[in-house]
Amino acid sequence: MEKLLDISRHEISAFLKGITHLGPIRPEPQRHYSFSRSSADVWQRRDFAAFRDFIAGTLNEADHQEISDWLERLELAQSVEPKSISERGSLFTEFEIALKESEGAAPMPLSAMGFGASQVLPIVIQCVKAEPDSLVIVEQPELHLHPRAQAALGDLFISVALRDVDSRPRFMLETHSEHLILRLMRRMRNTAKGRLPSGVPATSPTNVGVYVVNRDPERVLSQLHCMEISQEGQLLEPWPGGFFEEDFFEQFAD
Repeated sequence: MEKLLDISRHEISAFLKGITHLGPIRPEPQRHYSFSRSSADVWQRRDFAAFRDFIAGTLNEADHQEISDWLERLELAQSVEPKSISERGSLFTEFEIALKESEGAAPMPLSAMGFGASQVLPIVIQCVKAEPDSLVIVEQPELHLHPRAQAALGDLFISVALRDVDSRPRFMLETHSEHLILRLMRRMRNTAKGRLPSGVPATSPTNVGVYVVNRDPERVLSQLHCMEISQEGQLLEPWPGGFFEEDFFEQFAD
């Protein structure tokens, strides 16, 4: 029995260590970043270790390129690069995150870009650095992004989650973005019809689960409901009120 309990404790501990949680408020953009031992530990405890390592320039070239590629697909920047800007002999090493919007554009610090770039950059970095079999929890990844970028996030999560059959990272997303959900459903439809864009892996309802959380004020509890989706990416039951139909009501209601 003790051996069984030890195995269970080991498995639970390994599972918990494999969870990364990015809350709805990511670090605000700064002109310069510096890390002491204590501040570096704070970033670690907040599950922004991958973002911290990116700022400090410890990621490899392939990771940097993949991060830049995704920012370009999100239409936020053509490239991103961390730079050390410390003067010789300074007490702390300081870093700057520089983004270029186009080939001939001058690099701009992250703090000079739209707020959405600063909020989605840690998510992109965490996706690129996600460990095999890990669980990445992201709250409201769509914050401060325009609709087309919100939809493109769907391709990011699909591509990372399905890139390796044997050791896939998993994602749990809490979102209010219909654009993100519609992109996931569109990729199911693309898969069923054999019309997937280049570089996007095949997607089906077996890979993606969509759950709706409804609040029951009378019973003072929340109810979780799994939405049924066809192989063609179509909902097989009505969506609960207050989501997809809101655009229609705003355009055509009296």
